[in-house]
Parts: sequence; C-alpha cells; structure tokens
Amino acid sequence: MDKRETFDDLQKLKTILNTLLQQQAKASFLIDNKGLTRIEGVITAIEEQPDLNFAAITINHTDKILLKQIIAVNGQFCSDYSEC
Repeated sequence: MDKRETFDDLQKLKTILNTLLQQQAKASFLIDNKGLTRIEGVITAIEEQPDLNFAAITINHTDKILLKQIIAVNGQFCSDYSEC
C-alpha cells in the first residue's frame, strides 16, 4: 500500500508554506499548470487573499504560483491527487 504524507486543504498547505517561508528553507514543488511542472527555490512571499483559491506564493522573487496549483511540496501531496 502506498503511504505518504498529505495535506487535505489549502489552509493546511498554507501552514506548511508559512513554516517554509519563516525558515527560509528551500522547497521543491510539483505544480499543475496545464501539465505537471517541478519548481525549486525559496518562498519569498505569500500573497494573502480572503479566498484561498486566489492566494499565491512567490518563489525566488520571480515565480508566482497559486496555492490551488500546488500538487506537492517537499514530498507532501494534496490528498486529492491520485495520479502518482
């Protein structure tokens, strides 16, 4: 049986991302942007929005990613993702 750490919703993902931002730790992402893409770097900003579907992070001061596009971060997968 495949067993991996997951996050159930965007609020839990945001908690993971806030920890990485505070630690200025390098992060590895799997992003769904009309196909799967890998991105690595340091989170330099988290854009707050009342609706988390429109919240975003910035990686290395350049790449902006919506939270809802993040499939995995540092090996922790969205629980809805079943293609792996």
